[in-house]
Amino acid sequence: MRPREGIQAERLLLDAIDRLRRKAGAGRAVHLHLSRLLPVNRLPVRMRVVARMFKTLETGHGANVYRLSNDDLVILGRDLPANEIDTIIHRVRSLFEHDPVTYAGSGWNDPNDPFVSWYDLMTDWRSLSDQVAQLEEARLVRLGRQNSGGPVSPFSWSSPKEAGPEPITPRSLERVLAAFDSFDLLPHLRRQPAVRITEERVAEIAFEEFFVSIGHLQRGLAPDVVLTADRWLFQEFSRALDQRVLSLLAANPLVRRPGTVSLNLNLESTRDRAFERLVAALGPKRLVVEVQVIDVFADIAAYEAARDTLRRAGHKVLIDGLSPVTLRLLDVRRLAPDFAKVLWNADLASEETADKTAAFAAEVKAVGPERVVLARCDTEAAVLWGLENGIRVFQGRFIDAVLGTVTMDACKASADCSLSQCAGRRAAVAGSSRTACPNPPGLDAVQRFAAPGRRKSSPKTEAAP
Repeated sequence: MRPREGIQAERLLLDAIDRLRRKAGAGRAVHLHLSRLLPVNRLPVRMRVVARMFKTLETGHGANVYRLSNDDLVILGRDLPANEIDTIIHRVRSLFEHDPVTYAGSGWNDPNDPFVSWYDLMTDWRSLSDQVAQLEEARLVRLGRQNSGGPVSPFSWSSPKEAGPEPITPRSLERVLAAFDSFDLLPHLRRQPAVRITEERVAEIAFEEFFVSIGHLQRGLAPDVVLTADRWLFQEFSRALDQRVLSLLAANPLVRRPGTVSLNLNLESTRDRAFERLVAALGPKRLVVEVQVIDVFADIAAYEAARDTLRRAGHKVLIDGLSPVTLRLLDVRRLAPDFAKVLWNADLASEETADKTAAFAAEVKAVGPERVVLARCDTEAAVLWGLENGIRVFQGRFIDAVLGTVTMDACKASADCSLSQCAGRRAAVAGSSRTACPNPPGLDAVQRFAAPGRRKSSPKTEAAP
């Protein structure tokens, strides 16, 4: 069956949601927000490829796939296979691995993930229906304008092109920066742990990365502008973002707890007074400063100077944004970072890409597996591959899910929560998401736990001091 698409998709989806919840009494829906991808990634051929990736769900599980007028996909069904859908979503993320929206989420089934939303139709049907209805209404309004005020027919097949957000310009940057001065950034602060797995297969939190999801921030601050469309203009915005993040973290109690904090910063931000104030607030604690690889090569001399200064102060430097491809092109060892964060690609776990996987393993060995942080580990396969190749530090949704599971196992109030709620609350730095936890100290209680593996015994936990 061909995925339902075009002008009638929203109407058909609204009818299907209503029928499923009334007749079946339950069901699930998955919403892929492809419309939030950068315009350069929203080519029609790519959208068609993504839609076809879910075709097996229609033939094998009786699901329905709807391609909406703004390129979003909604998969709807009574018994959707969550694991199979999750696997396809990982493949979709890998197709757009350099688009910020595909990795902006902070945890397993993160409710703030800008790329995918999951719905239980028993409880969430109204939220999904309202979104689809708003999209249908906006489509009809655009169609009416295109027809110069003539009668609007809901059955017309001349679907207008979705305008979407515009690439950032110098003028729109000024407007965004002016709005940013009074914008409440605290609810947008997130954190994600990186864990180190020992030879004894015990996992311990190596550091916690504090960050702001750019995709999530853009929707709240400037939904009509693509902040990342121009590298140099985004760099200007990111400097202002660094200032705000450093100031907020200096006053936040979470960053002063035991454990190492990591921050993704511009090089010049490490010389700013806001950085000095944060360091002073941390006392004897030291930071891991993450620097994007593209910024390193924009000014290698500045990187080397900042690296040496930070290292003399006891901090560590991490080069972020590396991929299997960039590892082959660059000699990371010459840059002498303390850590190199490499972004895992799910395709590397496939037997069909054995040659690429072997080449990746060779590059990891050349860099030094002890320095590598394997990021975007969304499945167990990524962690197992890393362990087999000497990597010990991992970060990603799979790690978040495991840590959330162990946290719930150690929490006396866990009966009142779901795994997605626990993971989302743990990822929050402040705000209602975190305060909704029935046992806030429990969110940080687990600092060491049995590493994921094929074991029969139950995981052991150790509370933070």
